[in-house]
Amino acid sequence: MTQPRLTVVIIGGGIGGLFAANGLIARGFDVSVYEQAPALGEVGAGVFLTPNSVRQLQRVGLGHQVERWGARVGHSSHYFRHDGAPIAPVQVTDSAGWNATFGMHRADLVEMLAGALPSGVVRTGHRAVGFEQAGEVARVSFANGTEAEGDVVVATFKATGTRLLPAR
Repeated sequence: MTQPRLTVVIIGGGIGGLFAANGLIARGFDVSVYEQAPALGEVGAGVFLTPNSVRQLQRVGLGHQVERWGARVGHSSHYFRHDGAPIAPVQVTDSAGWNATFGMHRADLVEMLAGALPSGVVRTGHRAVGFEQAGEVARVSFANGTEAEGDVVVATFKATGTRLLPAR
């Protein structure tokens, strides 16, 4: 007899939520991601992926995508002050000497993570407004009137003062 797959509801379709979805799906969970924005995207400039984060992306099958979307940071790279004065060299390798340090635009990282998910996993236009738990079922309610149920709810939020309010 096989055990039923655990259902995970992820609130937030940014980098954290999308990576969590990829990792959980790779481990056999049934996952749904709910994002409040009408479309996935990310504002901001670049991100720096270090060997430790690249190793985690490899574990969920996205190592080749990092090579495709990112730019490897070279050994002669340096950090600079705003006036152009050098501060320090960039440490691009891990303790074993593996150079898996990449620069990537935030929007490209979001697109890479979302593109690796099966169709229908991400649902945009869903702003979470409430949460309740009854026994072993967790339920999230959204401003658009829909609800999602799961065995587990993972909520990822930007530090914008957003609060998840209890359902009434």
